[in-house]
Amino acid sequence: MIQAIIDRGKETQEMNEGADVPAYTSDSVLSLEGISVNYAEGQQDSLVRADFTVTGFAKIGIIGATGAGKSTMIDVLSGFLAPTMGDIQVNQTPVRLHRYEWQKQVTYIPQHPYLFHDTISGNVKFYHPEASDEAIQTATKAAGLDYFVQQLDDKYETIVGEAGRTLSGGQEQRIALARAFLSDRQIVLMDEPTAHLDIETEYELKAPMLDLFKNRLVFFATHRLHWMLEMDQIIVLDKGAIVETGTHDELVSKKGFYYDLIKAQLEEI
Repeated sequence: MIQAIIDRGKETQEMNEGADVPAYTSDSVLSLEGISVNYAEGQQDSLVRADFTVTGFAKIGIIGATGAGKSTMIDVLSGFLAPTMGDIQVNQTPVRLHRYEWQKQVTYIPQHPYLFHDTISGNVKFYHPEASDEAIQTATKAAGLDYFVQQLDDKYETIVGEAGRTLSGGQEQRIALARAFLSDRQIVLMDEPTAHLDIETEYELKAPMLDLFKNRLVFFATHRLHWMLEMDQIIVLDKGAIVETGTHDELVSKKGFYYDLIKAQLEEI
């Protein structure tokens, strides 16, 4: 009897796993249908029946005020958070994004990248320990980090992280970008990656970040509207709901929620 219950549990788990997640390519289609997230009973949904479809490689901006659901959306797309309801499909096949087949295709860059107590080289190649010195240097050059490293006494062997050399927020983000360049994964998820940086540092990071976005599927969550000019499509969130989608020009011409966000930010200047 107990074994039968265990076996039924395994069968249910396997059914709930969804199909194998295919490799994401320029011809792939990712669809979210009716995705809702609720962290606790009695609380308002953090995402409310979100629907959207993306085809191939594109830069997708996710914009909204604090608490609008941007981070929740990124957590769902990364597979860190399972939706309470709704379906996610790749090429019209239901999938579960927590599976390794999806995870191995994703690079996630948060607001505060984690640095391990290790050398700069070790931090850059943490997810690819077999990477050559040449590949590491190529990645750090692409991230705009190599010049800084070359000024250090121990160069790539400089210890950073806890009890190591203190780095600025911009330098930490460059290490995260170097990791992404080294991994060469097809999907990039960014959750407010420049929120704690000053405007000058953010401007310096913009060029390497835009290089990273090329020929990839990118979801970029931010409240800084100037990034939306670089996006192919924009998802506007308010209180967990998608209230508008479109390009920057399309949304401005609508004079709706996105337009009001722009006006509000301009009035703060």
